[in-house]
Amino acid sequence: MNNYVYAEKKKFYNLTKIGINEFDSRKLKEQKQFFNIMGILMGLGGLIFGSICFLCKLKVVSVIPFIYTGLTILYFSYYVLTKNFRQTRFFQILITILVPFSFHWFFGDLIPSGMVALWVLLPLICSIAVADIKHTVRWLIFVILLYCFIVFFREKFTTIIININQEVTRLFFDINSLMILSLLLGLMMFFINNRDKTNEQLALLTQSLEKIVEKRTSELKTNIKELALTEKELRNNNEELITLNEIIKNKNTELEIINKEITDSITIAKIIQKAMLTRDKIIKSYFEEYFILFKPKNFVSGDFYYCNKTKNKLIFTTADCVGHGVPGGFLTILGIAYLHEIVKRGEIQNPAEIIEILRKRFKYFGVETQIGLDIALCMIDIKTNILQFSGAYNPIFIINENELTEYKATRSPVGFFPYEQKFENHNIQLKNNDIIYLFSDGFQDQFGGSKERKFTKKRFKNLLFDIRNKTLNEQKIILSNTLQTWTGNNEQVDDITVMAVKWKI
Repeated sequence: MNNYVYAEKKKFYNLTKIGINEFDSRKLKEQKQFFNIMGILMGLGGLIFGSICFLCKLKVVSVIPFIYTGLTILYFSYYVLTKNFRQTRFFQILITILVPFSFHWFFGDLIPSGMVALWVLLPLICSIAVADIKHTVRWLIFVILLYCFIVFFREKFTTIIININQEVTRLFFDINSLMILSLLLGLMMFFINNRDKTNEQLALLTQSLEKIVEKRTSELKTNIKELALTEKELRNNNEELITLNEIIKNKNTELEIINKEITDSITIAKIIQKAMLTRDKIIKSYFEEYFILFKPKNFVSGDFYYCNKTKNKLIFTTADCVGHGVPGGFLTILGIAYLHEIVKRGEIQNPAEIIEILRKRFKYFGVETQIGLDIALCMIDIKTNILQFSGAYNPIFIINENELTEYKATRSPVGFFPYEQKFENHNIQLKNNDIIYLFSDGFQDQFGGSKERKFTKKRFKNLLFDIRNKTLNEQKIILSNTLQTWTGNNEQVDDITVMAVKWKI
């Protein structure tokens, strides 16, 4: 018996769940469940009322509740097929309101039919079913208008008044009272049940939230401890950084002082080197037309040039010392000093002897130092116009009209060399407007161009030949611009020196 009751209750419960979706809100689920319960109860109520009317030999009246039961089945079927809750609910409320009106139509009055109490209950039913104040007010107005319509036009229905004996009227009234009490009881149970479910859900939600809060609190405490440790570490690290920053500041200050001292020393070295180089005023007194293209790689150059005159001989040279920068700069000062000392003796007859003496001087520094220089040295006898040339690795070019001649140097440096050679001396008879070019290897070894290659000696020679008819000042500008274009964004690789003099007879 208990199993049968449980099974029937379960079937009823399943019927109340028709059309409810798991994604519906809690409010919408309650509205749909109430809609299903009211439909079931009103359908059963119509079936019961129809049966009573039929048994009381009110066959015409019994048609109305039977039709209501049929309409209930119809709109439930429509609801199952279309899932359109709003339209179906509208039909349910409309039919629920019109049924009492239909009864009144046939019975002829409100009081004999016992419908007054049920009419009073309808606004409550509408309100709960709609659960919207705007729609509830509309349905309530509709009920009031129907009631007023029947009251004011009561006499219109006297022609179809059905006389019912007192016992049947009392029976209808008792049945209506029982239905009203059943509806109220059902509503109370429905809302109490929903309230209990809501309370259970709230309790579960509260417990869940308490657990979450407890978990979050624990995590926050852990995070606070970790943050405290991190803050302590950061504070220690910050103190270390402050200390390191102070040390770095002190070191930077020391480095700035050292850098300033080094820069001042380099500046002084540059001034000394410039003072050691032959001044333009002296060179102009020896040659009517000349140019010197002098481009150190750093502040101080490892190249130098030198001009002097002793008796009837002009001596001029360009040299490339080992290294560049400060080390090369010191060697240039040493080389100029040695060279000037040798020239001022006035005993030397040719450039080869001068270079040989220079080699002996630089060999004093020892075998392992590899200190020395490459040089191209010229001596012109102003009476005979004979140029003597000797070189250590560095050749010279002489252009006469449309001919460029290269005079090669001895392939041995000024300094220690395991395979020493005797420096060769060249005697050259100069002609009027001959141009003599002396140079270091810096220009021809400069990297650049589209293929990032050396300028090369061949390209340098061709360039000089192409500009031979230009004045020497114009040649200097062309050489400087060509070098700048060729170098581009590349770094200058070596000191660059080019010296040119035009001999006038």
